[in-house]
Amino acid sequence: MQLDTSGLRAEATPTGLDRFDPRGRVLCALVLAFVLASVRSFPALFCGVPIVLVLFFLGEPGPLARELLHLNAVGAFIALLLMLTYPGERFWGPFSAAGLRFAALILLKLNLISVLLSRMILSLGVGRVDGVLARLGVPEKLRILLLLSTRCIFILAERAGTMVRAVQLRGPDLKGIPMCRTFACMLGTTLVHGSERSERMMLAIRCRGGMAGFCQGRPLCWRGRDALFCLLFGLNIAVILSFSLVWRL
Repeated sequence: MQLDTSGLRAEATPTGLDRFDPRGRVLCALVLAFVLASVRSFPALFCGVPIVLVLFFLGEPGPLARELLHLNAVGAFIALLLMLTYPGERFWGPFSAAGLRFAALILLKLNLISVLLSRMILSLGVGRVDGVLARLGVPEKLRILLLLSTRCIFILAERAGTMVRAVQLRGPDLKGIPMCRTFACMLGTTLVHGSERSERMMLAIRCRGGMAGFCQGRPLCWRGRDALFCLLFGLNIAVILSFSLVWRL
């Protein structure tokens, strides 16, 4: 599975969401993602589909659609395991009907939350995310820890992917113990490079006088359209919660 991290490296392509305050975007996305993750019925989840569908087409849909294909490939494997291991009535031999429903629920949540966080938060970039966290009162040390941890995870993922492709090109016939040894060496090398890169990043931050000199945030201004934006998300969240309660009763 691959993940597009261009939004964390630099400013993403401008979209219609850039007219709204980043604080409202982050708060609305986090609250809606939490609500979508907590509901357990399809009618409640379907109430969140329209707003996520609008977000999907606000930016370039092609790159995000390709990332969702990789994500759903892993999700399909997890769904298969759930259908085979989940208890309940069986259909088509070993498959569980309750497991199928649970797997479909998880896949729908995964796609909705991925699109939501990608469009609302990931597209902000490191600079504006740091500015939002600062305005929300998050301590500087915690902000540095979160941002650098995220950055280092993506660096490790990119380097590991590059080394896997190199191993596949240079040794396509590797199998068994030699393959395990090769991937063990690859993993060790990746961790060493990641540790060295983290030390250089910390030195760069110290040389610039801390996070304030490393990443300058833009001034934020709350407008009436930001309040309407949050109100729209609030109404959608209320509808999702009401459908969830009614369906549960």
